[in-house]
Amino acid sequence: MIDECHRSAWGDWHELLVHNKDAMQIGLPATRRHIRSRKNDNAETEKGVEEDKRRLADNYNYFGEPPYEYSYSQGVEDGYLAPAEIEQYDIYHDDKTESERVRGVYRADVSDKELTNVLTGQPVVPEAVAEKTEGGSLEARLVMPERVEAMCKHLFERLLATGDRDPLQKTIIFCASDHHADLVTNQMNNLYANWCRAHGQKRIQTY
Repeated sequence: MIDECHRSAWGDWHELLVHNKDAMQIGLPATRRHIRSRKNDNAETEKGVEEDKRRLADNYNYFGEPPYEYSYSQGVEDGYLAPAEIEQYDIYHDDKTESERVRGVYRADVSDKELTNVLTGQPVVPEAVAEKTEGGSLEARLVMPERVEAMCKHLFERLLATGDRDPLQKTIIFCASDHHADLVTNQMNNLYANWCRAHGQKRIQTY
């Protein structure tokens, strides 16, 4: 029985599955994983080990349709899971119309921004930016200090608003890279330090 089987293609679990193909294998994922087939001009690549692992990571492809499901809403109703209130916000730090948000970010949108390369840390001139970047790929390619500051400020305000004016509630922030995570960490720590000074609070060491 493979717990967290949506990750079963990697690490030791992969070897166990491969070497026990004749055994009954039962996968138990908390988050089911379905990977769309990818087009590849090089047919030989599709036959490689990495492609085999990718297919194995697909719950539906490897284990088949689930014979039993226990939904999040049922878990909430039964008292095992906390109910969630989902809030959605615009991912852009500039004011845009709805149609502009859908189209992504164009080179002209960042022409007046301070930009650095995520991997090298070197400045990036607007002419070197792709003509169009999808919103979800921004932090994976470009570092924009203004954007980090604006989004962290917004998040910190939401923590205060939903945590009885206390910024110490348990929180997970997903970032695009280690470098992006460092920038967000520094900015959140700065906001927290300023809040502590303004409210006469002693800072905890590992905010």
